Amino acid sequence: MKLLFIKTDDSTITYGFELMAIKTGLMFCDQLTVVSSNLRHMQALVQIDTMPEKLIIEWYKELFSATPEALKADWIDAFYKSVMLARRTIGKNKHWIIQLERQERVIQNIKKDVVMGLVTIMMQSQLESVVDFARDKSLVINDLKLSSIGAEEELTRIIIDSFSDDDVLHYFDVSLAVQYKKGKGEGVESIVFDENDGSIIEEDLFVIPSVHTLTHSQLKIIKNEFDERLAPFYEGIMVLKKEMSSTIMSQETIVSIYRQLDELCAPMAESIEKTIADNSYFQQILNSSKDPTMLEMYLGISTIRTAIGFYEKCKIISEESKTYILNVLSKSRDLNTCCLFLYYNIKMEGWDEIMDDLSDEDGMDQATNSQSE
Repeated sequence: MKLLFIKTDDSTITYGFELMAIKTGLMFCDQLTVVSSNLRHMQALVQIDTMPEKLIIEWYKELFSATPEALKADWIDAFYKSVMLARRTIGKNKHWIIQLERQERVIQNIKKDVVMGLVTIMMQSQLESVVDFARDKSLVINDLKLSSIGAEEELTRIIIDSFSDDDVLHYFDVSLAVQYKKGKGEGVESIVFDENDGSIIEEDLFVIPSVHTLTHSQLKIIKNEFDERLAPFYEGIMVLKKEMSSTIMSQETIVSIYRQLDELCAPMAESIEKTIADNSYFQQILNSSKDPTMLEMYLGISTIRTAIGFYEKCKIISEESKTYILNVLSKSRDLNTCCLFLYYNIKMEGWDEIMDDLSDEDGMDQATNSQSE
């Protein structure tokens, strides 16, 4: 099972919530793809051994531009030109070779400083536990920045392509729940399908404490345990996803769709709850805090049209991009085709009161401003 999580600079998702989403998502999937410029430093650290020297030097200038004792940008540029010239020179004498060896040591020291700077940022950003997931490809990073040329076109391509990948589930933030979450009324028969408003059918999967304090090895142990104990459930999710990809959501089918979701989740609820209750790391977190931050995970079904709307409502894509994506997808499928996805809700002290006040878009803005970094 693969997850796709997107966070742009303009979106309503705060960094703190993004961090929790990433660490939690990594524990419950084979591969998590994250589109976010907040991970550009991690991407650089992972790629440092294959990174061109010129780019390493650019990173040095970025990381240490405000450090008085660091090498100055103009000096580095002139120095690197001299190094490139020395490397290309034919027939070097002994003095020339010694000088070049000294220059190469400076280049290596620059690289070491860049690594040190990037590692420091990982620690300050609470991302050090995630780096090795990127190294083993469990975490795939696209450090897309929408202000760069062609970035919006690339983002629309990523979203369009994701709807053609049978292994990918979209992974959304709480913001969509504020906009779209529906109650089930007095019973399953009361569910109403609203094509324009965006109906969601969802089942809560689990509640866990924030894992931001856990190390990579601890996260990995939890991931391996969940992979082993919940493998049938993960397989069931992908089977349901395949079935839903050929199911049209309508007033006539919405009750049947909900029952299929319930038939998948209800039998596994006790196993999921026990797996979480038995985990010593979760219990340590719960025991160490009077009011721990909690993350609720949901499995939801909506239409393709509604899922694309989530991205626009969370300010991840523009209204123009949404229209373009819908137009492209409509050429190959019905936009009321079901879309299976995950979404999370983060609960902290006082968060219930904030959520209760969210009755419109202004309320959502208030909530995102209240989210803890």
